[in-house]
Amino acid sequence: MEQKGPYTYLEYRNKLNITHDHDEGTVSFRGRTNYQFVPEESVGLESDTFWTVNVPVFTVANLLKDQPGPIKNIQRLIHELSNATSVLELSVYDVIWGYEDAYLLLFDELFPGQIPTTIFGLFAGTNYTAGKPWVLKTGEKDIKDVGQVVSWNGLTELDFWGTEWANMINGTDASTTAPFKKSSEDVYVFVGTICRSGYLTYQRENELEGLKTGRYQVPFELFANATINPDNIGFCYPDENSCHPTGMINAEPCQSGAPVFFSLPHFLYGDPLLLEGVIGMEPNEEEHILSFDVEMLTGIVFAVSNRIQVNLKVQSYNTVPDTRFLRTTYVPMVWLNESSIIDAESAEFFKSSIILPLLIARIAVGLLIGIGGVMIIAGIIGYCCLCKDEKKVEKKSIEMQGSYNKGETNHVYEKE
Repeated sequence: MEQKGPYTYLEYRNKLNITHDHDEGTVSFRGRTNYQFVPEESVGLESDTFWTVNVPVFTVANLLKDQPGPIKNIQRLIHELSNATSVLELSVYDVIWGYEDAYLLLFDELFPGQIPTTIFGLFAGTNYTAGKPWVLKTGEKDIKDVGQVVSWNGLTELDFWGTEWANMINGTDASTTAPFKKSSEDVYVFVGTICRSGYLTYQRENELEGLKTGRYQVPFELFANATINPDNIGFCYPDENSCHPTGMINAEPCQSGAPVFFSLPHFLYGDPLLLEGVIGMEPNEEEHILSFDVEMLTGIVFAVSNRIQVNLKVQSYNTVPDTRFLRTTYVPMVWLNESSIIDAESAEFFKSSIILPLLIARIAVGLLIGIGGVMIIAGIIGYCCLCKDEKKVEKKSIEMQGSYNKGETNHVYEKE
């Protein structure tokens, strides 16, 4: 397999239907992203073509694989009537934004008006379209709750996975984190695309545009098989006997039954068997790791390298003749590097509006503490000096009184 790219798109993000609930301390919204192709930052055009696997074919086969023979054989008929193949030559645009699929066209012909669309693509229908609704905490009740997800798509917990822990919606939507971060604390995020929560761990201090940040990365444990990380047993689908290899995140239950698996690019952190199944994979942590740079005081995310690979699990199906000699393999389709970084202008604004006032406040507090300390020390010294002078005066007075008394006694003696 040969990697082609990058094909670069600019993302313009905004939020719709923003509603604040001050009684609950929450804000609700829908996100919308507009993607625009940038040819000058790409290796080619959206019309460039390459060969890839046919997702609808393997999705239907996966959905029918456990059905009785007569039902499974329906796909054989569909496959023949539609003239579909298990691999396709598609353009970059086709893969991402969609193309007329043979299966969907046949379904539309057989059941007119029952198929919502005959277009299939990895991100078909998402460009400049409102996404699922989110409800986040604003932090007005507790500043440490800023950005925490209350619900996603109306759900406060998921029902895709096998354990309560796996179904929990934890963390933020990844646009921010809680303020006053400590390096010992993980950053939890919920990712709707893969229908699960995850976390990143602190790695080191970093610097962007003169601002100190903490670099966080996804750990190996997040992608580990349940035999290595027992917490991941809940993500084995459809049951605990169907665990995926290390390096894979199963998204099948929330991708309409499509055997889609997410991983880090080039199967970074993956089981060696994954690399053996696909020639051409060259995992490199520097190029393929998923990371955030967080400003530790405010919790604002200053840089994101959201790197993820979309894979399709393929195998032999009797109902699809041209898959007869396939062995079970996780085939990479595309890997994404959704990246952003604070620019110089925004960094200067942050310095002038956040860092500088805090620095002035700290200096002022330091001066006040210093002046107060000096005054206290001066008071103590003054008090000590005053006490010393009083003792000298008292001593001198006593000495003078003693001398007076002595002279008086002598006078009496002399008189007698």
